[in-house]
Amino acid sequence: MWIARDKNQRLYIYKNKPERGRESFEEDDCYRLTCFEISQTLFPEVTWENSPVEVELKIKGNVDSKR
Repeated sequence: MWIARDKNQRLYIYKNKPERGRESFEEDDCYRLTCFEISQTLFPEVTWENSPVEVELKIKGNVDSKR
């Protein structure tokens, strides 16, 4: 997955790597790719300048496969 912050400090998580626009990531990316806006306070190390950043989402603990 990928995390990216735009110039307005909004933070998004993407299933696939987004394309960088002039001031934000391409608006079509949230339609074309799976994308969710997340709290701006998360991941303060992710900036417009270093975005997008690849991350790994990992399920911790036991997962009941019968659910």
